[in-house]
Amino acid sequence: MSLFTKVIQAVQSWRRQRGATKGRTVARVGLEQLDHRQLLAVNFTGVVATDFPATQVPGVVTILDNGNLGVQHPAIPLDIKPIVKVSGFDISGISTSYDPTNDTLSVGLIQPSSQNLTNGVTYPVIAGDSDNNGDSGTVNPLLNNPNFDPAQPVSPTNMPGLRQNGFEDPPSMGGSKTMGAFLNLTGSAPNPNIPGQTFFPADVVAGFANNGPSNVPKHYTVAKGISNGPNIPAFGMELTNNEGNVYLVNDPRHGALEFSITHFSQLYTQETGKALSSSSVIRIGAFGSSNQDDGISEAFFPPQPFTLNQATPPVVPPILCPPVSPPVLINPHSSRHVNTAHGENVRVTIQGTSGFDATQIDPATVRLGGATPYTSFPRNFNHSDFLSETFVFRGYDISLPGGITPATVTGQLFNGQKFETTQLIFNKNDSFYTPAQIAARDAKLGFIPAEESGLQMASLNANGDLATINANILAQNTAAAIAAETIPSTNATYYPPSTVSIPGIQTSAAAYRVTMDPMMMAPAPQAAPTITPSVVSIPRRRAHPASVKIAGPHMRSGVAMQRAGRAGASAPATTASSSMATQDAAIASFAM
Repeated sequence: MSLFTKVIQAVQSWRRQRGATKGRTVARVGLEQLDHRQLLAVNFTGVVATDFPATQVPGVVTILDNGNLGVQHPAIPLDIKPIVKVSGFDISGISTSYDPTNDTLSVGLIQPSSQNLTNGVTYPVIAGDSDNNGDSGTVNPLLNNPNFDPAQPVSPTNMPGLRQNGFEDPPSMGGSKTMGAFLNLTGSAPNPNIPGQTFFPADVVAGFANNGPSNVPKHYTVAKGISNGPNIPAFGMELTNNEGNVYLVNDPRHGALEFSITHFSQLYTQETGKALSSSSVIRIGAFGSSNQDDGISEAFFPPQPFTLNQATPPVVPPILCPPVSPPVLINPHSSRHVNTAHGENVRVTIQGTSGFDATQIDPATVRLGGATPYTSFPRNFNHSDFLSETFVFRGYDISLPGGITPATVTGQLFNGQKFETTQLIFNKNDSFYTPAQIAARDAKLGFIPAEESGLQMASLNANGDLATINANILAQNTAAAIAAETIPSTNATYYPPSTVSIPGIQTSAAAYRVTMDPMMMAPAPQAAPTITPSVVSIPRRRAHPASVKIAGPHMRSGVAMQRAGRAGASAPATTASSSMATQDAAIASFAM
């Protein structure tokens, strides 16, 4: 069987056999990480006591009718009071909360108990349920019997309602229903109805206006308030930029009206000309009414003051997760040996992984033994699919115990995520050197490193030796002499220290940042020697052509010249000496 045939059979064996079960695709659940600040926002459920907990102080302002606020509750005619009991527009309190993270003011209207049992439990009346029958879109037949036939005699099966054809309960705040809250931001104003008295007009109104057909649901509206005294305000110009969320559900268990006003600080500034602050005083009131609930009066909750800081929840600090710990390699090229007694480079490579992007590390935050890196660069380490980042430190900047010791690298990404990772290393610090060696090192450290003083000494010689300024010499000469010293490396030409005078420099401190031109210190270039050509005579060849070999420092192997000419031929040379070798050929040797 050929190799090609075997490959074909192997591929066919991987195919799913007929009737075999197909692999199931596993549905993975994606979890959204919530910002801790989102937890401060009010989540509407139609239960004010839950959404605006009165115990959250500061953070929630709850204003209840204590009998002294002048709250007007809807008056219900006596003949229908046993049926209605409580109007769906009645308001017994207001709850409010401000979220500074999204600049939103949330409001919940507290309503009294419906006095009706629903599955054995009594809930608050549904907002906008005019007749309190547990359904804000229908009317109790005792008030308005939809099956009553006026053409037929009145009987137990054909009874008119007490408000037959005069009591309506449009769904979704339709018709003339109106309910909401209003804000006074600018303070008091003269009462247009009673001279000499003041009231707090509605600067902003939010909720459902009292206009619209009975069969069309209304939308939640934030608008300019229009006040004509201390009563229910009208809706003026709509402020669509401030219309937030609204909760209105026809359910006895979740029947409260809740809504929000967005961009509240901007709205406050537009109305008052002042910036919103924690000490800003805001007054909030509420209202509810319908012209179709025959005989039931309106509800009005006069505006009550609170300061913004009372309605602002304290900021909950985020839950700090432990720093991530990516893989790290410290001086892997030196078997994790580090020398912190000298200025040798220490390379720290933070490896990238599928969950950690090492290239997003902020170099300014990286620390190793209290030191910061002086450079960094990305690299592909060990052919990994994820880039690593290498940080380079100077050994004498790092403070770590000597010998075998854990070295911890810390830092954070540009997005604020922190990391901390550790590797065991061998550190050669001052404890490994004699006092004399340490003193010699300290003396060298007294010189100013070239890369820190701005000296550009790289062109001093081909080996790139370090050039420094000896600051101690500066104090010995009032003319501020400066000596530049090079530390020679292997096979490098050593230039002795040179001294130059800098006019106007009197102290070492003043000369600390002097820039020197290394080319001024290099020996002056010497002209190449002039070579005068000379002429030698080569005798006529006898048996075969003569060849000339030239030996010299630039010609390490013999180079055949063209065949010599006949007798009397000549060739230029750099010296006047030559020697003949044989009778068959003439060999001329030249020395440079």
